Amino acid sequence: MSQLVVYRASAGSGKTYRLAVEYIKQVLKNPEGYKNILAVTFTNKATNEMKSRILNELFNLAKGNATGMLKTISEETALKAEIITERAKKALTLILHDYSRFSISTIDSFVQRVIQALLWEIGVQGGVNIEIDNTPVLELAADNLLDSASLSNELLQWLSQMGQSLLDEGKSWDVRTTLIELGKQLFSEKFRLMSKADIAKITDKQLVGSLKDELLQIISNIAEKISQEAKHVFNELDNQQLTVDNFSYGKNGVMGFFNSCLEVSSNTKKLPETQKPRVDKALNSPSGEDWVTKVVLKDENLFKPIQTLVTNVLHPSLKRIVELIESNRIQFNTAKLVLQNLENLALIGDLWNKIRELSREEGFLLLSDSGHLLREFVKDTDAPFIYEKVGTRYDTYMIDEFQDTSEVQWHNFKPLIENSLSQDFFSMIVGDVKQSIYRWRNGNWSILANEVQKDFQQFGIRSESLTQNWRSLPKVVQFNNSFFESAKQIATNQISNKLKDSPKSIVDDYCTQIKNAYSDTKQIPSKTNEGGDGYVEVCFFEKSNNSECDAILAKELIAQILELNKRFSLNQMAILVRTKSEGQRIANMLVVHNQTSTNCAIAFVSQEGLKLTASHLVRFTISALMLVQDSKNQVNVRLFAKELASLSPLKQMPWHSYFTPEAVANDIKWLSKLNTRPLQEVFEAIVLKYNLQSNKGELAYLAELHEHIATLASRGHGDVNRFLEWWDKNREKLSLSVPESTNALSIVTIHKSKGLEFPVVFMPYANWAFRQPSKQPVIWVGTTHEPFNTLPKYPIRLSKVTYQSHFANDAAEEEMKELVDNLNLLYVAFTRAQNELYIFVPQTKKEIEGDYEIDSVSKLIQSATQNMPLAQNVVNPDDKLKRFSMGSKNSQLQNSSSNEANQNYWLIKSYPVGQSLSSLRLKIEAKDFFSKTTKPVLKALNHGKVMHEIFASINTINDIPNAVKKANVDGLIELDKVGPIVQLAKERLSKMPFAEWFSGSWEVKNEQSIITPQGFTYRPDRVMIRNNQAVVIDFKFGEEKKEHFKQINRYKTLLLDMKHTKVDAYIWYVDADKLVNG
Repeated sequence: MSQLVVYRASAGSGKTYRLAVEYIKQVLKNPEGYKNILAVTFTNKATNEMKSRILNELFNLAKGNATGMLKTISEETALKAEIITERAKKALTLILHDYSRFSISTIDSFVQRVIQALLWEIGVQGGVNIEIDNTPVLELAADNLLDSASLSNELLQWLSQMGQSLLDEGKSWDVRTTLIELGKQLFSEKFRLMSKADIAKITDKQLVGSLKDELLQIISNIAEKISQEAKHVFNELDNQQLTVDNFSYGKNGVMGFFNSCLEVSSNTKKLPETQKPRVDKALNSPSGEDWVTKVVLKDENLFKPIQTLVTNVLHPSLKRIVELIESNRIQFNTAKLVLQNLENLALIGDLWNKIRELSREEGFLLLSDSGHLLREFVKDTDAPFIYEKVGTRYDTYMIDEFQDTSEVQWHNFKPLIENSLSQDFFSMIVGDVKQSIYRWRNGNWSILANEVQKDFQQFGIRSESLTQNWRSLPKVVQFNNSFFESAKQIATNQISNKLKDSPKSIVDDYCTQIKNAYSDTKQIPSKTNEGGDGYVEVCFFEKSNNSECDAILAKELIAQILELNKRFSLNQMAILVRTKSEGQRIANMLVVHNQTSTNCAIAFVSQEGLKLTASHLVRFTISALMLVQDSKNQVNVRLFAKELASLSPLKQMPWHSYFTPEAVANDIKWLSKLNTRPLQEVFEAIVLKYNLQSNKGELAYLAELHEHIATLASRGHGDVNRFLEWWDKNREKLSLSVPESTNALSIVTIHKSKGLEFPVVFMPYANWAFRQPSKQPVIWVGTTHEPFNTLPKYPIRLSKVTYQSHFANDAAEEEMKELVDNLNLLYVAFTRAQNELYIFVPQTKKEIEGDYEIDSVSKLIQSATQNMPLAQNVVNPDDKLKRFSMGSKNSQLQNSSSNEANQNYWLIKSYPVGQSLSSLRLKIEAKDFFSKTTKPVLKALNHGKVMHEIFASINTINDIPNAVKKANVDGLIELDKVGPIVQLAKERLSKMPFAEWFSGSWEVKNEQSIITPQGFTYRPDRVMIRNNQAVVIDFKFGEEKKEHFKQINRYKTLLLDMKHTKVDAYIWYVDADKLVNG
């Protein structure tokens, strides 16, 4: 039995190198052992990097090159260099000749492989599409749920209650948006890890309804007691002919408190605060001296009756009210928090069922479901056997970026690692709690921090910290060591202050977790540079709004970039931002600079700036395709006109005239004629018509769009409608790919910078709030207190009230994790810098003057740097920025070799597209298939096809007009054929038994597939089901044939096999108006 090896790898500590060392050590023991090693990480980029690193190191070892890897492995394995070379050569050869078993992949890829194999094992064959993005599926499920409300009075009532509750809260009644927002909780692990029994409870509408009534009664009873006691006070005042003004501070004193209590009702959001100086003063004055003004106190005639009233009525009432509030506050607040989403909670089950229906009908699997599906497979079974059963036979496991592992992923891997260790094989995990920044994606750093130690206590753990920093120069390392040691202490103090009312044991536990997470902040610098030892600069400045902030940054940041460009190339610099919108603000600054300062323009790369939607050519092409789809949509017409005007700004035509229908009438007429042509042909026709290929500056965007069109066409989605649906779902994620060698400044979010490094890093907006006031997180909570334990979990929106409820511990845990999240974001950002780091800290006047609660990054940086050994730089006395620095700037040129002169690139100067060949003819069955005069045989084929399409759209006789009109809109029939076909269909369906079959009293399945156990598919024209009786009909529009009877009898047999007790089968020759019993 072996121990689990845990490497805690801080930023820049050589984590990839250590992974490569451990992997190579395993294959050097047994060159064929690579087949039994599984190494997993979290991104494709990290996977490729790890594979490349291992293969390169094996290649060098096989060549006998004296590398650092050879020295490390020799020391750790005691193998001689010749043996290492021989085995490395063998291992490399085996891997290259059996590359598919070189198992280094993402966790998702591994899980997908296992699930696919399991599906094959249980006989479920065929491809399953993987949906990466949950949002479009969730939105469609919400739409389907709303549509189904017309068929369910109970569902309609619940949706109506939701809308009414939203209106009562002063919010929009848009229940769809609320459903989608609530539906996001379906993908949280707190929900997905609940048992089926628990999920059944929270989706039980009757149980939820009774709980709601009980909670409303609790709130009503508490409010009634408090308001009645306050009402008694004011009744006594009236009896004594006294007013609020007879008491000290009037409405702002203790009488104001009584008034607040009088107004307490079931609609009150929170009970009045009792911990107020004037209330305390009144409580401590039963004889009334502190209840009145000094003037009244001196006048015995005035004070005497008030004193009697205070002693006998007011003071006792105040005590009772304060006791009522404090004894019921937790119960009241808890009930209010639960009721926030209680009605919505009952709809979660309906929404979840709609998602499952979509998944089955459209044959997809949500990527977020894959881990949970695997967990269900291996739960309560011999997990290693399950994996082996599907051909996954690994005995050595290496997990990278373990701090981002979710609870479900850990559940799936834990039994494999246990099995590996019990058989004395090697397994290791590598991670760093300080770099966990994906909690919003269910990453759970507490697994690495706490659970691993508990889960593998019986095996033992060999934990090692990689303390050397090979990335950053000494002063950058020193700054980060000092800053995060100080920030750790600030964070623990903040938690202690924030949770001062929580149990001490909980506060101590959370403080310990923070200290443990940042216990290994101190690193030893190993990188040296003859030109300097590294430089860090922190700039504080005051800003009143974003415009003022950006004006200061535009001046300072651009000046810094231009100065640094004398020593560093642009591609050695990066600007890190918290959000995409901040990245856009920086990009806008640089665009303005480049427009006004062409001699010193700054080339930059931003994923926001490289989005396909940023291109005029792409937007114009999409607007044209939308008119091809629907030329009568006036919104699309105006959008096309706007894009056409942007595309041709030099035309001698007033701007506003583009928006008149006449301006684009010819364009619309031409585009509408393309609606029956393939997508690629339509695209190329638009490019040629509007000469888009002449716009050289945006041809790269056009080429990227064409690439997506070609890819979709190759998958069978080669029509305009399908492409536009795909575009609506994915347009915000589509952008140009830029080679890393491009000599341009990078603007990148902190999350995307993880794993990257740059000689120079700028952080222009180091001032974000830990929690946005408008974005209070939703957390799943539970309690054992009655009656709140009726349901196991509740989704509530975190607020200050939560700390005075039965969910205070859950709120405290979220507070602690949120604080660590923000610390981790700073850690990842600060540790990307190799040589120089520039931090800009915009602050409001309130922050500068001293607001002691540390609730933002700017306050944290200000507090943490106060006691650090930083030098203050004064550029000039009038400088608005307060600059503090550590270290010295590099005196030597650091320009990389990948400057513009050395780059291999080519500029797209033209974009050839094929011309439409209108004379093209295809030979299918007859040489005259495309002739102007339709041959009789083809006319019959077309007639049958069109009529089948129309009848497939008819459920009841009322559907006839719409079905025929749709055929006309789709170009299947001419307008003059609409009336006669409608009349014919109505005549046929008004007779018996058709009138009964199309009456709406049957469950109808038109053109629905029947899949046999052998995998064959059959598709009857119409199946009708009622009370376990089925009727199957096949429509025919030609002559009677023997094979028709064979086909309809096959359908009948299939339906009988599906346990329908009675099945009738008919062939209906519609044109002949003849119904034949099958």
